[in-house]
Amino acid sequence: MARKVETEAVGCGTITKRGDWWHFRWTDESGQRHREALKVTTKDAARTKARELAGAIENHNWMPRGDRKRLRFVDVAEEYVKHVRQTAERTGGVEFTLSTAKGYRHQLHLLKGEAEDRRTKGAKLPAAPFVNAYIGSVTPKQIEEWLNVRQDRDGVGLATRNRNLAFVKSVYGWAVKTKGITNNPAARVKVVAREHLDPRRRQTKALTVEELERLLDVLRARGGTPYDVSLAAADTGLRRGSLQALRWEHMDWRDRLLRLPTSKGKKALEITLTDRLYEHLKAMYERARTKTVNGTVLLTASVDALPLFPHRHDATRPFDNVTKGLSESGKLAGIGHVHLHQLRHTYCTHHAAAGTPAFVLKEMMGHNQLSTTEKYYHDDRASRRQATATLEARRQAAVSSGIEAAQ
Repeated sequence: MARKVETEAVGCGTITKRGDWWHFRWTDESGQRHREALKVTTKDAARTKARELAGAIENHNWMPRGDRKRLRFVDVAEEYVKHVRQTAERTGGVEFTLSTAKGYRHQLHLLKGEAEDRRTKGAKLPAAPFVNAYIGSVTPKQIEEWLNVRQDRDGVGLATRNRNLAFVKSVYGWAVKTKGITNNPAARVKVVAREHLDPRRRQTKALTVEELERLLDVLRARGGTPYDVSLAAADTGLRRGSLQALRWEHMDWRDRLLRLPTSKGKKALEITLTDRLYEHLKAMYERARTKTVNGTVLLTASVDALPLFPHRHDATRPFDNVTKGLSESGKLAGIGHVHLHQLRHTYCTHHAAAGTPAFVLKEMMGHNQLSTTEKYYHDDRASRRQATATLEARRQAAVSSGIEAAQ
């Protein structure tokens, strides 16, 4: 009696169970038959992996097993980083941002052993042990051991560990879709939760209202791009990548809004401008679109496609960095070192202290989860006293109005 074989059609082929394992079978356009081991034992998992593999085959991204055996992890990672950068440039940051592309390039240098150890100022950090291995042979244990070494040897915090893991996961996710890789070891390595409680994490301090105004006064007196960028960061809470992505075409002058089509969280942002930021941007726009020749003001061509905050040497590129100017201004203001992302924390803290509802603030910050927004709020004794005083004032007002109504 013939043995019954369990099969099911999925995409361009069928899944078949042989022994304990499921396989995917299909016939290509030339009539040649192929079989891939899915390396799973349940039908649901086999369906999921078969759909991914079928998609790669139909998009002509599948690679024969013999060719895949020569694929090193580093080669796929380099190709993926190049793909991210080109996609960011082509789509204007809709699918990937230029900031993401830059961060992935740094992660690649780290994996290849080309990143500098900041503690020794010059020495290179060792490469990941699996970087030159065949991408399909890497195990979850190897990835996890490397992440543990990063924590123990290099002293990195949980947030950095999770960023390293996120990059490896992204490389494997892309390899599954484009190279026909069925083994994804990174999927079985867990992200460490509650990274904000890590004692090694450098805690970001939100500036008080008085500190922020002192800082902006110093930046205004010094002028230049650091003031333009810092004012926008303080009054919108945008990340550096979003500030770099801003173009004049994103300005809605009539409604006093900034409409950013995408952000790090893949969300479109609509930001209401404060009066001071609106007036400052309006003055910047007039300077950008006009040119003075021999005392005569001439209108230039449209500047809508140009960045709001251009590079000092090339008006078609966004600013590169304002770290030095911002840090020096912070020290002159008597605050100490200040970095740009600190202004995002300050923005969230000030709005929360002013009574902005949490779910509204989540959308203003561009977060997908409310728990992320909570990490940006830094309360202190003064803010708690202010909250108590505000609540007490409202209670007194309600009591007074009740007494007047009764009389």
